[in-house]
Amino acid sequence: MKLLVEIDGQTHPLNRVFWVRYAPNGCAVGSCLGECTTTPEQAHKEFTSRWRDRERELRQGYRHEVVTKDQWQATVRPCFTGDCRHAVAA
Repeated sequence: MKLLVEIDGQTHPLNRVFWVRYAPNGCAVGSCLGECTTTPEQAHKEFTSRWRDRERELRQGYRHEVVTKDQWQATVRPCFTGDCRHAVAA
């Protein structure tokens, strides 16, 4: 059975997308393969194991979203290489 996810109106296999962890300023600070989890809450748990820390991060504005490979290349990769607009704003 292949798990699917809908992103921007298009269906993608979960093993072909990525979960991305975004800091409060919008900069991507973590990523894992889509098949590692199926919900934003589970993705958050992948990055932050302790419940108390996850609650604090949610209050601070961290978020976890699923993106396609093309979206990852366009918006996440620049954050990891220091070439994003967030690096300039920091």
